[in-house]
This record gives sequence, structure tokens and C-alpha cells, in this order.
Amino acid sequence: MPAIDVHEAQDWQGGRPASEEAGSGSDVLQRVARAAWRERSVRWQVLATFLLINIVAAASIAAIAVLNASRATETEIAASVAMAERFVRASVDDIARSVSGDLFLGDLAGHVGPLRHVQLVISTASGRPVWIARSATEADHQRDRYAPAWFAAMIKVNDLSREVPVMSAGRRIGSVLVIGDPRDEIAEAWADLSDLAIVGAMVNLVVILLLYFAFGRVLTPLSGLADGLLQLERGRFDHRLGQPKTRELADLARRFNALAGSLSMSRADNIRLHRHLMTAQEDERRLIARELHDELGPCLFGLKANLASLERLSADMPKEKAVPMRERTQLVIEIACRIQTVNRRLLHRLRPMALGELPLHDMLAAQIAEFAQHEGAPQLKFDAHQLAQSYGDCLDLTIYRCLQEGLTNAVRHSHAETVDICVEELPCDEGGPSRLLRLVIQDDGRGISAEAPLGLGLTGMRERVQALGGAFAISAPPEGGTRLEIQIPADVAEAPSSKPRATRQ
Repeated sequence: MPAIDVHEAQDWQGGRPASEEAGSGSDVLQRVARAAWRERSVRWQVLATFLLINIVAAASIAAIAVLNASRATETEIAASVAMAERFVRASVDDIARSVSGDLFLGDLAGHVGPLRHVQLVISTASGRPVWIARSATEADHQRDRYAPAWFAAMIKVNDLSREVPVMSAGRRIGSVLVIGDPRDEIAEAWADLSDLAIVGAMVNLVVILLLYFAFGRVLTPLSGLADGLLQLERGRFDHRLGQPKTRELADLARRFNALAGSLSMSRADNIRLHRHLMTAQEDERRLIARELHDELGPCLFGLKANLASLERLSADMPKEKAVPMRERTQLVIEIACRIQTVNRRLLHRLRPMALGELPLHDMLAAQIAEFAQHEGAPQLKFDAHQLAQSYGDCLDLTIYRCLQEGLTNAVRHSHAETVDICVEELPCDEGGPSRLLRLVIQDDGRGISAEAPLGLGLTGMRERVQALGGAFAISAPPEGGTRLEIQIPADVAEAPSSKPRATRQ
């Protein structure tokens, strides 16, 4: 059995190692960073990548430039110190030969300085400075030509100094200390890098601006493509894209337009198919209604007539037989009346008798008036605008059924005090159908939850509306209650049916 490290065993807490717990924080940060990156636009991502590359390149160039400046400065200062040392030695020898008697340190001050990139310090034999010669560029440094301290610290120059002894009459009377002064070279390097940085920043700024506008031109068709996909999502399959000048984007636009055309044709075919199915369904309903009316109606009428005749005949029978006979006859008559009532209700549900006989406005108003008579019904307000007399049996019946189902739900479930019903014909957006028929039912009841599933009635309504190329929406508005809205293109309407209709009993 393999040995288990005690520390590894102690690291496990609840089935997870402590190292995994420690790394979870970085994983979360990485996921957040990736999500934030993905949420950015393509233009932003490209520009950010370009800027990052430029920052890395600028940092690399700056590092190389600082290294080269450090080497060049050290070489220059070393050469200056060596040259200054030779010059000081030659000057001391020349003065010593030209002066008769003892040499004084003060005689050197006017002969050895100032020199470029070096400082000269004349000291006595005991080390006490008696004269200091600044570098030839000291005046320039005093005019703010010094580089920043952090930049000077990056260009490290080794301490370069030389000491030249001063002898007189065989004894050392002092010395001249030659000290390298790199400040001027560092200032020149700083000036060069500053100018280069300014030029580079300006060039990068110009390039970024050019890329920004260039990507804007290139990506504008992509924004149009995104908007086109949104239009397709909303069911506007007649939307088309213009042809961009870029070859790849033009190919995308052509494929999008071809897809939109195919979807438009498919939707038109589906609408025609569903309309034919609904028409066949309504024809079947019409046939069933006619059979119920023509067959069951007369049978019920004959049954009631014969029962009434039996009731009259029972008057000639003995009382002990007549009373039970009349009671049973009356009971059968009541059953026949209930069957007749159920038959009328079935006829009305299968096919409203007013369909095709009355204008759509009057048919809807009659249905609303019927609901208003129910016990405990809320106040119903009906408003209609610019309705045609009919939009064809298919569309008229769809609006009728949707109103019927919407009012049923409002009366049964909403506990509302007022229900507003609006039916109107609207002009459609450019490129769409020429007309829209809209039905809105809004109550002030308790509302509907966003997570509540649709019942069979609302589901059937939605399927029927969508089959005609319409839109179905049910929501809880901020002011409370429930709002049901359907929109159906009126262009799918068919001519009113000329087939025989069942007549009211």
C-alpha cells in the first residue's frame, strides 16, 4: 500500500485539497476577466490588443535604449576622464618647468579647468580642497537639463576618477582629483528618449485613431447584420441587407438575404398550410353544426310534440294512472328541453351563428354583452377603431375565439373590477403586411406571474395566432393586472365564405 504524506492528508478538507481551495480564487478572477473581455466589442478588442503590443514594444525599446545609453555614457565618461588626466599631468609638468622656485597650488587653477564631463578638485597634501572646477556643461545643467532621478539611477556609471599628484622641489604639495561627471550624457540620453517617446506616442495615437475609424467602417456592416438577425428573430423576414464594399462582408450579406428570402417563403407556405387546415377544420365544424341542427333539432321537436300529445291523452285515463303518466311525461319533456339547450350551446361553440351574418364589430359586441350578463362579471369596456365589416371567416373567427378565451380567463381568474377591450386595425411597418388587426384585453386584477405556465386555452390561442403569422403576448404591466395582446396580419384574410351556414334554431 503506498504511503500517504501526512501534510497531503491534512490538506484535504471535505474531499477537496487545500491547494485547490487556494487556487479557486485565481480561477474566479480568470473567468471574470475572460467574461469581461468577451463582452467587449471587436473594435475594442483589436485596439486593446494593438495598444498592448505597442506597450510591450515600447518597453522593450526603452530597455534596449537605456542599456545602450548606459554603455555609451560609461565609455564617454571613461574617455573624458582619461583625456582630462593626461591634460592635467601635462599642465602640471609645464607649470613646474616654467616656474622658477617652488610651485604653488594656486598656480594650477587658471591652467587646468574647466573640462567637459569632468570635475577637477585641487587639494593640499593633507586633503583639504583649495579649488574646485566644475564641468564645462555645469551652466547647462543649471538650466534644468538634468534628467529625472529615476532615469539617472537606471543609467549606472561606475565611479570614474583619477588622482594626479602635484610635486614641488621633490616633495608632494597636493593633488588634482579628476572626477567623471556623467550628468550631461545622461541628460542628452533623456532628451533623446523623451523626443523619441513623444514622436512614438503621436504616431501611435494617429494609428489608433485611423484604426478606430477604419474598423468602424469595416464593422458597420456587421452591426447591420446583427440588426438584420434581430429583425429575423422578430419575424420580419422581408428585411434585406445592403451590399457592403468588402468582399467577405458582401458574401455574408448575400447569404443573409438568401436566408431571409427562404424563411419568408417558408413562413408564407406555413401560413397558407395552416389557413387551409383551419379552413378545413371550420368546414368540418360547419358540417357537424348543420347535422346537429338539421337532424337532432327536428328529432327533439318531434319528441316534445309527441310527449305533449301523450300528456293530453292522459287526461282521459283514470286518475291513478293519469297522474304517474303526466309526471313521467313532464320529466321526459324537461330532459328533451335540456338536450335542446345543450344542442344550441354546441352549435354556438362549433360555429357562432352570427359569423358571416353580422359585421365583426357587432359580433364582438354581442359576445361582450353576453359576458357582461354573467353574475359577478367585471365592468367591460369595449372600444373598436377602423374595423372592416369582415376579414374573412378564418380571421373573424380567430379574433372571436381569442376574445372569448381572454374574457373567460379575466372573468374567472383575474378578480378584476374593470376589463378594457380594444380591437383596431393598424397600418404595418414598412416592408411588412399592409394592415394589422390587433386585439388588446387588459384588466386591473391580481395579474399573472411571469413563471406561470400557459393553460390549454391560452396555448391554443397562441398556436392559432402564430399559425396566421401573428404575434401573441401576455404580460403583467407595471400598473398591475394582466395584458393580453395579439396582432394578426390582415393580409391573410380570405374572402367571406359563400358556403351554406347553419341557421339559428
